[in-house]
Amino acid sequence: EGKVYLFGGDSTHMDGQNLFTNVISIGTIAVDKGPSHKTIEKDDDISWANIEVTGDIPPARADFIMTTMDGKIVVYGGWDTEGDPLDDMYAFDPETNVWSCMYRSDGSTTPAQAISGFVQKRLFSISGSRSTYDDVRVLEFGKISEHSQFVPKMTARVTEELEKLAAFEDSALSNLSINPNDGKTDDEQRDLLLKVNSCIYEFKLQQPAIELQLDVLRDAVSLLQKQGINMDKSEAGLNDAGEKWSSVKKQAPIAKEAGKNVQEREALKIKKNIETFENRVKGNEVEFKKQPFFQYETGVMTAYEQIIKNREELLKFDAELADLASYARIFEFPELMDPSKQVQERCHHDLKQILQLWHMVDMIDYNLKYWNETLWDEIDCEAIEDGTKVLFKQLRAADKSVKVTNAYAMTETNVKNFLSTIPLVSDLRHPSMRERHWEMLMELTGVKFVIDDKFKLSDLIALKLHNFEDDVGEIVNRAQKEEKMEQALKKIGSTWVTLEFVFTQHKDTDVQLIKLSEEDFETLEDHQLQVQNMMGSRYLSTFEEEVTGWQTKLSGVADVVTIMNEIQRTWAYLETLFIGSEEVKKELPEDTERFAGIDVDVKRVLKGFFEDKNAAIACNKEGVYKLLEETQHKLELCEKSLANYLEQKRRIFPRFYFVSTSDLLDILSNGNQPDKVNFHMPKIIAAVDHLDLEPGVTSADRPTAKGLDSCVGVEYIPFGNQLKIEGRVEYYLQEIQDRLIDSLRDILYASIKSFETKKNILEWLSATPNQIILTVSLLFFTKDMTVVFKNLASGQASAMKDYWQTKIDSLTELIDLVRTDLSKADRMKAMCLITLDAHSRDICKKLVDFEVSDFNHFEWQSQLRFEWRDADNDCFIMIVDAEFRYGFEYIGNGARLVITPLTDRIYVTATQALKLCMGCAPAGPAGTGKTETTKDLGAMLAKCIYVFNCAPEMDYKSMGDIWKGLGASGAWGCFDEFNRLIAEVLSVCSTQYKAVLDAIVANRKTFVLEGAELKLDPTCGAYITMNPGYIGRTPLPESLKVLFRPVTVVVPDFALIAENMLMAEGFTMAKVLGVKFINLYTLCRDLLSKAMHYDWGLRAIKSVLRVAGDFKRSEPEKSELTLLFRSLRDFNLPKIVGDDLIIFMGLLGDLFPGIDVPRQRDWDLEKKIEECFVEAGLQPEDEALLKTVQLMELLAVRHCDFIMGTSGTGKSTCWKILAAANGKRGLKTTVKDLDPKAITTTEFYGYINLTTREWKDGIFSLLLRENANAPGTDPKWIILDGDLDANWIESMNSVMDDNKLLTLASNERIVMKPHMRLIFELRDLKYATPATSSRAGVLFITEVKQWWNFVQTWVMRREEDSTERKQMILELFQTYVPDTLFILKKEFRHMLQPTLDFNMVQTLTRVLDGLYTPENLPKGLPNEQVVLETYFVFACVWAFGSGFSISDGVDMRKNYSTWWKQKWTKVKLPTKGSVFDFFVDKATLKFTPWAQVVPSITYDSTTPMDSVTVPTGETQSITFFLDLLVELRYPALLVGLAGAGKTAMINGKLRSLPEDYMTLVTNFNYYTDGAGFRAILESPLEKKAGRNFGPPGNLRLVYFVDDLNMPQLDPYETQYPISLLRQYMDYQHWYDMAKLQLRVIQNVQFVCAMNPTCGSFVVNPRLQRHFMVFAIGFPGSEALMTIFSTFLKGHLKQFEPALNDEQFAHKLIQAALELHNKVAQTFRKTAINFHYEFSIRHLASVFKGLLMSEPTYFQEPAKFASLFIHEAERVYGDRLVSIKDLEAYVKIAKDVGKKFFKDLDQGIVFPTPLIFCHCWKDLDEKSYNKVDSIDALSKILNQALTSYNETNAAMNLVLFEDAMKHVCRCCRILQSSHALMVGVGGMGKQSLCRLASFICNATVSQIAISGTYGMNDLKEDIKQMYFKAGLKNESIVFLFMDSQIADEKFLVYLNELLSSGKIPGLFAPDEIDTIYNSVRSEGKAEGVPDSKDPMFDFFISKIKRNLHVCLC
Repeated sequence: EGKVYLFGGDSTHMDGQNLFTNVISIGTIAVDKGPSHKTIEKDDDISWANIEVTGDIPPARADFIMTTMDGKIVVYGGWDTEGDPLDDMYAFDPETNVWSCMYRSDGSTTPAQAISGFVQKRLFSISGSRSTYDDVRVLEFGKISEHSQFVPKMTARVTEELEKLAAFEDSALSNLSINPNDGKTDDEQRDLLLKVNSCIYEFKLQQPAIELQLDVLRDAVSLLQKQGINMDKSEAGLNDAGEKWSSVKKQAPIAKEAGKNVQEREALKIKKNIETFENRVKGNEVEFKKQPFFQYETGVMTAYEQIIKNREELLKFDAELADLASYARIFEFPELMDPSKQVQERCHHDLKQILQLWHMVDMIDYNLKYWNETLWDEIDCEAIEDGTKVLFKQLRAADKSVKVTNAYAMTETNVKNFLSTIPLVSDLRHPSMRERHWEMLMELTGVKFVIDDKFKLSDLIALKLHNFEDDVGEIVNRAQKEEKMEQALKKIGSTWVTLEFVFTQHKDTDVQLIKLSEEDFETLEDHQLQVQNMMGSRYLSTFEEEVTGWQTKLSGVADVVTIMNEIQRTWAYLETLFIGSEEVKKELPEDTERFAGIDVDVKRVLKGFFEDKNAAIACNKEGVYKLLEETQHKLELCEKSLANYLEQKRRIFPRFYFVSTSDLLDILSNGNQPDKVNFHMPKIIAAVDHLDLEPGVTSADRPTAKGLDSCVGVEYIPFGNQLKIEGRVEYYLQEIQDRLIDSLRDILYASIKSFETKKNILEWLSATPNQIILTVSLLFFTKDMTVVFKNLASGQASAMKDYWQTKIDSLTELIDLVRTDLSKADRMKAMCLITLDAHSRDICKKLVDFEVSDFNHFEWQSQLRFEWRDADNDCFIMIVDAEFRYGFEYIGNGARLVITPLTDRIYVTATQALKLCMGCAPAGPAGTGKTETTKDLGAMLAKCIYVFNCAPEMDYKSMGDIWKGLGASGAWGCFDEFNRLIAEVLSVCSTQYKAVLDAIVANRKTFVLEGAELKLDPTCGAYITMNPGYIGRTPLPESLKVLFRPVTVVVPDFALIAENMLMAEGFTMAKVLGVKFINLYTLCRDLLSKAMHYDWGLRAIKSVLRVAGDFKRSEPEKSELTLLFRSLRDFNLPKIVGDDLIIFMGLLGDLFPGIDVPRQRDWDLEKKIEECFVEAGLQPEDEALLKTVQLMELLAVRHCDFIMGTSGTGKSTCWKILAAANGKRGLKTTVKDLDPKAITTTEFYGYINLTTREWKDGIFSLLLRENANAPGTDPKWIILDGDLDANWIESMNSVMDDNKLLTLASNERIVMKPHMRLIFELRDLKYATPATSSRAGVLFITEVKQWWNFVQTWVMRREEDSTERKQMILELFQTYVPDTLFILKKEFRHMLQPTLDFNMVQTLTRVLDGLYTPENLPKGLPNEQVVLETYFVFACVWAFGSGFSISDGVDMRKNYSTWWKQKWTKVKLPTKGSVFDFFVDKATLKFTPWAQVVPSITYDSTTPMDSVTVPTGETQSITFFLDLLVELRYPALLVGLAGAGKTAMINGKLRSLPEDYMTLVTNFNYYTDGAGFRAILESPLEKKAGRNFGPPGNLRLVYFVDDLNMPQLDPYETQYPISLLRQYMDYQHWYDMAKLQLRVIQNVQFVCAMNPTCGSFVVNPRLQRHFMVFAIGFPGSEALMTIFSTFLKGHLKQFEPALNDEQFAHKLIQAALELHNKVAQTFRKTAINFHYEFSIRHLASVFKGLLMSEPTYFQEPAKFASLFIHEAERVYGDRLVSIKDLEAYVKIAKDVGKKFFKDLDQGIVFPTPLIFCHCWKDLDEKSYNKVDSIDALSKILNQALTSYNETNAAMNLVLFEDAMKHVCRCCRILQSSHALMVGVGGMGKQSLCRLASFICNATVSQIAISGTYGMNDLKEDIKQMYFKAGLKNESIVFLFMDSQIADEKFLVYLNELLSSGKIPGLFAPDEIDTIYNSVRSEGKAEGVPDSKDPMFDFFISKIKRNLHVCLC
């Protein structure tokens, strides 16, 4: 303390002399810097002085080391004056200035150049060569020092002890030599006798100690002599002491005998004195009981005086008692004093307790007086109530001896009365009390008072309010309700003062449109509801004016905003027409004028709104709403006029019904600019791309239409007469349509003439439009057939056969033509002609086969027969008895359908339906050609046909417009997927269509639909195509069914289709090839597996034939068999799965024998793909290259493709590599990914907000639009990587088929451009309909040892390994992995299925990442191969076996261990135990049991069992791998049954993480959704650069997701949170749904846990494959012994030796384990008794109960065994539901008890009654002990009930025996856990819980359910309980009933409360800050780290201690 010590050293004197010294000096710092100053600064003034020292002074030295130890200065080593090293140690004591030598040697063994240092009481010296320190020496100088001090101290102690002993012996011998008879008088004799007897008493008392002392002294002398100390004197003294002690022992009986007579005489006297004293004492006790201090009226001060006086009296009696007791002890009858002693002790006890009571009374009186004097404004009711409760609790803790006194009873009454008054005071203190309420109170009590600054609590209590309790409650309730109203009004007012409109600029004008944000709109609705409720309140009168005012204001805002939204929408929509369109102005002059006024008004109102900004002010301006109503009315007129105008236009030109309103308005607005209307031509006539317009002479002149270009194929149609486009658009469009019909009719007539005179078929084809060619062909076919029938009639039998041959020849000629080098347009014409000619040929063949000779035969009449009639100058089509005019609708130059017998049947049915004035309903599976056949019939008849892709979003209005359009235009409508419409719409459709049909039947010129009369074109038709029975389909109403003729479309003639298409593609062997083709597909359908993605239907056939045609044209010289073989093989191989490949190739080989042609390859692309694989660090293996090429080929043919396969097969790699290869080819590929199941369907596509009618984009619609609008034609892909369900995929059908169109609910249509592709990465097509699966190409990647590629890549990336080591590692993989994977599939089953090969191998590499470290594998390792293999085996064991558990009764871990040891013998594993019991010790490189590294812990029973994890070998192994995986940032998943310790292990790991980690724990539950989970994940993240997000600073965040499989499964077996987690795992990002932007997440990782028997049972394999899975089984018996013996021994160490016995503890644990196993085996879980599931948690509960015992009450093993039987009955027996089960349990328990406790008293082990509880003695004794009898328990519990009823609402209970037992059980549970009380209503569950809570000194808290009580209210109630339990340390029981579960989501909060206590999102950040500040000081005192997370955990631990839930 302010002192500096200097010693020794060397220095140079002024004269140059070198000085060595051993002087020690002391320096005192002069500057006053306080006693704690420890540092010397430059300017400090230090005065030095040498110290005079004594003792063993060390020699002079330099370069020594110096330290302090035990208050001494220690000096070691250095160099002497000669330069020789010193090896000695000295200590200097600053207190005595004495040196002492602790150690000294001659230095001969001291190493040179040693480095020395002190560590505690050891000296370490390290020396060695320059590079290594290989000599380490330790000097235990502490022990040497202790030894050096031992001898002198011991010598002095021996001498001292001998002297004391000699003095005692001399005194004893002297007193024992006295003879009491020598006394001259009785008194002298008595005194002498007392001396002798005192000495004898002392001798007897000291005899054992002195004899032990003599033995100890002998040993000590002997020991010191051995140390070389001269102990002769002490030895002589010791011998002398021994002799004297012998003399004392001899003399004692002699002396006793000598005084015998005197002894007897005096004894009689003393006994008489004792008897007299006893009577006096008892008399005093009687008087004591009558003392006034037992009465309350005595008063505190008087009572104190009386108590002091009585104490003095008692002390006098104590003095007499002590005197007599000493005589009784000396005369050897001390027991005679016991009665007097007991009386005195009782009096003292009672006096002490009554003094404590008066202290309590004084304190209570003082507090009550203090509180009564509190001024009204200063009253803190909560503090007073808490204080009074504390006082009451302390008062009730008084000793029971004083509870019978008047003083106690009166005090208790006073406190109770005060306590019952405080709630009323609290109510009246409520801030809601206003002057008016006080006046009501005065009127009620009849007392006038003034609440001023002098008004006190006592003044209020004097009003005796408890007499008016109900009335006061009513006044207070009124005040509170009124205040709530007042607060709500204030909040409403403050909100609307600041609430402003959101403004958006209108187009490019300065007009600002207004709207309320979604949040503000919700606020408005909420406030309106609040005001509405206020209007209905009976307390309205006070605020009636204000409430009415707000009702008016808010209604004004709501009305204005609603009407304004409508006005703005309509105004903005009409503005472009009435202001921008001259056509509209001309047509609607009156409305244009009206709109001009509206425009001025709207802009003026909007300007006013923009100036005001505030919504409430702007909306409530006088006249605004009225003006808006008028404006709306005018707008409605304008809109109605416009609608009428548009309807009028539609009626004039009905095709406008099929044009969207926005497009129609654009057409009408630009009607006088035909070149702009030309853009919309495809919407008017589907096959027309644009008109060929010749501009007018002047700019004002309209253009002339010369012809048109087709958008279906390449074709130009010239108009016969050019058309000058004049007049209104609806008229000139009709003229264009008419001109086109006339032109086609003229062309047809000319073509008929030219066909007969044609010289060259090709010239004729080139010059003629496609549809005309086909019509002419069919006309001449019909004409020729007429001639044939005539010839047959005239007797030419072979006429038909000859004509058939003619058709074959012309067909062959056409096929030859197709194979020539034709233009694309001509090829299409030729192919179409082949298709129809082939059908003509087939008709002839059929007629030949059927020997038909009659023209009227049905086989001929059922065909479409074309005929040109000059009389009508028109073409007619006949079929059976129906006749139709050719429609001359322009079809374009597109492909035509192959006509099969099924097509013919549909043609007949459909045409007959038209003749019968009905619709037609083809129904059948997907891909059978329903829609296409309907469209082809339309093409045959040249009818306009519109295809509608029906969706549930279509309503009856849109359907009505369609029916109007069809009826008026004569077009046909094909409603695809008609039964996807909702039932309501279908019902209306029947009425709408019937109106059209009725008009046709009646031959009316017009029809009426929805009040509109339209002209009727009777040639209209309707077709509904459906897939019956698919997911999401609606059955048709009967009223609709009867309007349609059904036709079943099942399987078309695939062979015929194939043949026709092959011919059209130029194949001459078409028939043979078609048969082969279809046979292959038929066999594939029958023989291959039923994989969901296989499609052997029409769509697949068509795709293959397209590929074959391409091959034919690119390689015409190759044989047709070869080309078809190649196209069939190459197109189908990508989708073939596993073993199916062998069958498929076998079938191909059988159908195409001897053909094996290499696939067509793009070598340049393949080279680039290979380069990309290499650059990505992947293996360019043949299969991977092939799949990537196949994907490229698929993408070329189909715009939507499925990539399928199990996880880890390289699906993502495939498209990523192809995208990179495209980049190398100069095609920069844009890729955007999305998991459709990580978000909802509305978030995927977008949705309309039903409140504001605003459109909100979805992610997919946004991505598709961005790609469609992006410039350039480089590939743009959207990857939809996620599970497929019918919800989102069905709405994708129109995108996936040839329409390539996404239709949104907003009526927006987004078209996929040719360079855009959708790639679906899927696990299966389980929930896809055939309509979906047939629309996409499929690439199936089969699992073929992709793990080996992964391993090679992993090894290649290990840069620190040498080439040789890499080769060794690869060989290890090749040796161990294949065989292990094979046997696992064959014989083993993981706990979590399925576990993929790739997952296990990936896990192996991750474990090896943690084992193959430079530390474990340094370079130049001598036995490298052995070390590598040892670690590899260890990793293999866990990578492949960590997921094993007991499965279906089979111990998979054990079987796996046995198999491993038998199979792999090169690396020896210990024979004992399983392979999982060992790890590789780094030091020895041998397999060592985990048990050897398990840290041992000592348990203190003051710590709760739950907060202690006892490590075992099993937990140690899991912890090792968790450490490894978390460090390497790999995810881990722990799987096991409830109670296996998964959560505890992970939480233990998280607690041990270093400071650069942060953690977030979240529990999944049934209601966890994707959005909620995303919010939890994002809560700790902060924004980094750009789109990057991560934890704060450089921290690493570990998410722990518990109960991973708990979220609700949707109908498609997927879970949104799981999909979100998988999206992160695969892509490290997710989407921000507010901004629709990508968020890249960095520096986070996941560990998870789940119970596979709950929730969804399995986890999506695509997520699971990322995790290393550990199956956590229940600990083995050895581990359980370790765990519970730790707890039990730690608890019993404070008990008697009989209990603190290892053998007894061992027996107890064995009994517990056996009982648990028998219970688990006997009582199995059933559907009814689903809770009969007994886990380790139940076993732990038994031991938790045992730990409540205390040493005071448990001193014998039998009673402790009885406690065990009781606790087991509570844990197991209380869960059983029937008497029979309980009896069975009792028998099991008795059998176990008798087996393990047979040596103990069975009457004590199994007592009656067997009840242990915390109220066994009385209500104040809270120890845990056995109840003596039912009667004693009844008395205690009835007393508790009486006490409860005094302070609470009375419960009139009769406590019969079972009820009392239930109360005891409930008390036991509520001490440390949560209770679930099950029973029918009215059994008393609540009442018993309340009584038990009262006994436990806990407050019962309940929620009050109301009609509006919801999650937020429950959250608030729980929060208040948390504050009380955690901040105020109140003991609370939360009583919750099943009837209070208003929302099942309540159970989520309750589950969190019961499990961990942490409820996510319960506290806001500011509340967490408050909690932190409140518990900080208490936490720091408990040793909790001072930061938020640990402090919050401390707060939660307090809650778990104080808050207990009772579910009734």
